[in-house]
Amino acid sequence: MCRFLVKSKQCEYYNNYQSLSNSKGGANSGCGGGGGGSNIVDIEDLVKSNARRKVCPYYLSRELAPNANLVRFP
Repeated sequence: MCRFLVKSKQCEYYNNYQSLSNSKGGANSGCGGGGGGSNIVDIEDLVKSNARRKVCPYYLSRELAPNANLVRFP
């Protein structure tokens, strides 16, 4: 379901992620731990901090992963 909505550009959360990602600061500005800070962020933090903005936490976490010092999978 999610993959279909993303491909057809009908997912509000992914579309918001894309809009933020294309903006000047990128999607991780104000995400609750991104942008080079020393905060430890997990997927639950991303969901909570981006609920009001309705940004997809999955794609946001993929954007943040390359800049992480440690990535741990459950």
